[in-house]
Amino acid sequence: MSSVTVMSKQPPGGRCSLYLRYAQTLQEALGLACDVRYCDATAAVPPPAMLICDVLVTPSDGVIVSPDDIARSLGKPSARV
Repeated sequence: MSSVTVMSKQPPGGRCSLYLRYAQTLQEALGLACDVRYCDATAAVPPPAMLICDVLVTPSDGVIVSPDDIARSLGKPSARV
């Protein structure tokens, strides 16, 4: 099964909260397993970040992951549900 991981600060800020909502929507709509990892800037993948099947979703604008970025990530063979 495919999974979504959100790397978040504790407490979540604006982008972290947005990514958590994206993950919840993917869980509800597609049945993807969701995981939240609370960490700081020293983590291998610093927050805020979103991974689908352990592959980092790269924001096309360089700052904030958009629904289109998520759709592109889901279209990759390793992330298909």
